[in-house]
Amino acid sequence: EMFRVCKPGGIIVITTPAIPFLFSRLKTEHDISQGTMRRHSKKTLKNAVESAGFEIKRLTYANILLCPFVIVYRVLKKAINPNIKEMEAKSDMKKLLPFINEILFSILRFEALLIKSFNLPIGLTLVCIAKKPIVKG
Repeated sequence: EMFRVCKPGGIIVITTPAIPFLFSRLKTEHDISQGTMRRHSKKTLKNAVESAGFEIKRLTYANILLCPFVIVYRVLKKAINPNIKEMEAKSDMKKLLPFINEILFSILRFEALLIKSFNLPIGLTLVCIAKKPIVKG
């Protein structure tokens, strides 16, 4: 659908959850509450975008520095509550103290500088920038 509505030469930006095993093995109430249907690997997102007809201009992971903390958190949460009741699912995102928000924001600003120079090898999120080709003829 994105390919159909995008003008020739148009750009799309996709951000999507990454690391499939976080969904298949460590799915939490947050995934359910947010309507997460899947998490992509770089390969599956690349295949989906290219098979739709887009040319990928950039494909990188993001949120690499927070990744280990999220994985540990999910392992512990799954050990405590292995059976998620979908009707009771709610996001585990909460309003944080301002200084904690500033620390997290600083981490993301630092990552933004890294991403300007190179693609990250892993992370909680995939970011894809793709272009719809201009058909000549």
